[in-house]
Amino acid sequence: MVVTGFRQHLIEAEVARLDRGDLETVHNPDWKKSNGVSVYACRERVTGPFALMMSDHVFDPSIRHNVFKMLSSEKYYSLNGSGPDLRTLAVFVENYCERKHRGTEKQPFFIKTHDILAIRGREVCLCAECSKLLAHAFVKRTCCPMIPKPWCKHCPKHCYHPTYREKMREVMRSTGMSMVLHGRIDYLLHFLF
Repeated sequence: MVVTGFRQHLIEAEVARLDRGDLETVHNPDWKKSNGVSVYACRERVTGPFALMMSDHVFDPSIRHNVFKMLSSEKYYSLNGSGPDLRTLAVFVENYCERKHRGTEKQPFFIKTHDILAIRGREVCLCAECSKLLAHAFVKRTCCPMIPKPWCKHCPKHCYHPTYREKMREVMRSTGMSMVLHGRIDYLLHFLF
C-alpha cells in the first residue's frame, strides 16, 4: 500500500511503471497533516498487521527486517489489541473527551488495525479531535520498537508528532489527576513514576 499526497501523479506513475501487481495506491487529500492521517486514509484496505514507513526516511535494511520479524511474532501483543497500555490510552482519551468536549458531536471510535471492543471492553465515542489523537497514539504505541515498551513520558526517543505529544501530555495530566481525585489511586503511579 502506497499512500500518496504531494505530487500524487508522479508517485502513481512510478508505481504503475513498477507494475509488480502487489502495490496499491491510496490518495490522502490531507497529506500536509501528520502521518497518522495517511494511515487513516487507507484504513479500509488494511486487513492485518502493518508497518508504517516513510518514503523519505533513510534507515538500515536490518531495521525493516527486525520490524517485520517482530510484527509476525505472537509475543508482539499490541497488534491483537490486548495490550493494557492501549486500554489505558483509550480510557484516558475517552475521559478527557467527555469532560473537555461536552456538547461536541461524538462518533464511535474506529481504527481498522485495532479491535476497540477487545481493548476497552465496550464502544468508545469521541469527538473528531480526540479520535485523531487516539488513532495516532494507537499507531505509535503499536509500532513502538522499544522492547519492553516504556511509558512514553520515559522514552528516550519520542515518536509522537510534537502537536500530538503536547496534546497527550495535556490529556494525561488532566485525566490522571481527575481519576486520582475520583478514587483511582492506581493512576497516581503515572504521576509519581
